[in-house]
Amino acid sequence: MDSQDEAGVRKDNDTIENSIDPLVEDSATHVCRCGNPGHTNLLQWIEKPEIPTYWGLLESDSLDMEQIDREVKKAQETILVVDEYCSSCRKFLEALPDILINQPPTKYNSINRPHFQNMAEFGAALREKCRLCRLLDQAHTAKSPFKARNINVYDFHKIENRFRCLGKPTTICMTIKSVTYDDGIWISLNSPGEFKGGHNLLGHLSITHSKFSVLKSTPAPESDRISAQLQIANQWLAECLTSHVHCCQNPTEFLPSRLIYVDGKVARLVITSTLGHRPKYATLSHCWGAIPHLMLKTTSIDSMMIKIPEDDLTKTFQDAIRISRALGIEYIWIDSLCIIQDSSSDWQAEAVLMQSVYSKSEINIAATGAADGRQGCFLQPQDYIAKVHVRNLNPLSEKSWDISNLSDWLNYMPLTRRAWALQERLLSTRTLHFSEGEMVWECKTGGARENFPQIVEQKQEKTSLAHIWDDIVRKYTIANLTNKRDKLIAIGGIARAVQLESGDRYLAGLWEKDIEVQLLWRKGEKSAKSDFYRAPSWSWASIDGRVDSGPRGLRVYGGRIDVHVISAFVTPLVEESPFGEVRAGNLRISCKALLSGNIHKVVNSPYSLFPNRNRSFNLSNGKEILSKYEVYLDSEIDEKKVVLVLVHDSGPASENQEHDGTSLTGLVLQRSGVRKGEFLRVGLWSVRDYRGWSRVGTGEYMRDGTRETYDNRINNLFELFETNETETAISDYAEILTEPKYPNERYIIDIV
Repeated sequence: MDSQDEAGVRKDNDTIENSIDPLVEDSATHVCRCGNPGHTNLLQWIEKPEIPTYWGLLESDSLDMEQIDREVKKAQETILVVDEYCSSCRKFLEALPDILINQPPTKYNSINRPHFQNMAEFGAALREKCRLCRLLDQAHTAKSPFKARNINVYDFHKIENRFRCLGKPTTICMTIKSVTYDDGIWISLNSPGEFKGGHNLLGHLSITHSKFSVLKSTPAPESDRISAQLQIANQWLAECLTSHVHCCQNPTEFLPSRLIYVDGKVARLVITSTLGHRPKYATLSHCWGAIPHLMLKTTSIDSMMIKIPEDDLTKTFQDAIRISRALGIEYIWIDSLCIIQDSSSDWQAEAVLMQSVYSKSEINIAATGAADGRQGCFLQPQDYIAKVHVRNLNPLSEKSWDISNLSDWLNYMPLTRRAWALQERLLSTRTLHFSEGEMVWECKTGGARENFPQIVEQKQEKTSLAHIWDDIVRKYTIANLTNKRDKLIAIGGIARAVQLESGDRYLAGLWEKDIEVQLLWRKGEKSAKSDFYRAPSWSWASIDGRVDSGPRGLRVYGGRIDVHVISAFVTPLVEESPFGEVRAGNLRISCKALLSGNIHKVVNSPYSLFPNRNRSFNLSNGKEILSKYEVYLDSEIDEKKVVLVLVHDSGPASENQEHDGTSLTGLVLQRSGVRKGEFLRVGLWSVRDYRGWSRVGTGEYMRDGTRETYDNRINNLFELFETNETETAISDYAEILTEPKYPNERYIIDIV
């Protein structure tokens, strides 16, 4: 093996094609001589290599997978894995205790240690089964759908190729970073090359002191794994029932209309109204998939009340019944066996009860890792690494740490990518997840994993309803929904639970309290307006795909609201289902003014690749007011007349805040053409003043009190809304008030 320095990186820089001549770029086309179609303007890219990656602008770069394979095989000749670790990871782990004790990363400064010379070394270490490399790859492979801009291994290869063409090093660093929002420490592999930090990180792993976890984390032998899992599950359930005050429910008489009795030798359907008591029952969350399976139908009710042939059930159903029996629970509710599948009236009646069905169950059994009923709950474990244990070699210190993939990896599983399953997971007091990796426990008090079986209590923080709902909406809108018309139905159970808790009024995905701020949702880059009516334009439910609560970083729950909703209504498609589909909705709001102008397409900009971000807004006189960075459209509209309404003014930040900067945020509206003063929402706009921010590290900022620069655009735009009475014709308003309820909000418009 070549000699290595203390950081574990070879000193010989002439290996694996790192000696490619520097870039020769055509002066006219700026294309690299290598012929890679994505290698254009590399000299411009090298100034900020993290930005195109963050935007996903490496898609046009080609990869020679055969060449990559040859390089990895060559690297395997020199990469040695001893006692499960390659030399680079071993040296990193040996140095880690001293780093964590004596020089840990700070809030504004991460630590970057050279780890691999190139991607071939990482690939070789993976093939040789280095434990830490596999854990990093494992954390990456289950790519989170909630992080649409996650970088991947292929992006690392593309970045490496770019640095090669530029004749620059391709060193890959291990980054140790302090995570401010949970006081934790993460490690990740940084992308090849000179850039250190930012968004180009692979495989986020959490480092926790071992006193917070159970050191005995070796999985049970495979031959007895199912029995061991059921034993652990029984322990979790018993502990929760006896010790978790937060999980104890008030006594209730609720029972689903039908249940499956599983305590005897034969499973059978039971009409619960005929029972003389209220039994405990389990529920099942599962992916239906495309395979046919036994269902309850009008013609099979009588026979299924006598016997449900277990051999006719899918493996998932069979496993769920086995689990329920092992937990001592006599009944289980399974959707396709307890709802009459060929009766729309029964489906509608039972859909209204979903909130109670899951929230009142003893436990929810989740076949989280199974894509359909053939796989079952007890999946064969794959090449799974639970953690890497790090012990301080200093005999005077007893400190030790665990490195593990503690991210919300459950969200990557087949079941949790299903929109309906989010509701089932959130409504249940207790959920037992089964996946390829390990079994996981979740309850209202805390969570545990098969390889970390001690239930760790979560902080029971009282968070405002609006913030909780925002997070639910974000997760829900990323999940898969087979029938797009179910957008509001599949979250209706959660909405009903929130309404029962808060007493607030539900309006097609939004809530009446603080509704003005909730209007400031923003659709994801790949999301689109629904091609049929499903919700009012002001509701996020009108969008297919990811929706966020607003522009990142804005203090939207402080400051001042510049519009007020005077009245709001939605018309349910079915009167008895206020949390389901709607056929109409209207918001009547009062505002200070509307700015009328035009949307213009931006060309010759990186933003031109994003259809809904490559627009600017000009006033009717041609003056640009909003740039391409500040307009977020819900759908493509070219050269169309629109109006802006100001919704929120954050005001200046207080002196003790690290992040400063006034922001103005509002809606982009388009006249409906149906009636006077009626508009459709077509987007969001936001302008922010960064005068109080200064860069102190890669991707990190803090307040700089010495800076006096002020962005006058904020003041100018605000004054336009304060004084404007000419940009918008009087005919654009539904009504003009002589005595407005809110100061200066004289104008009334409707948004549908």
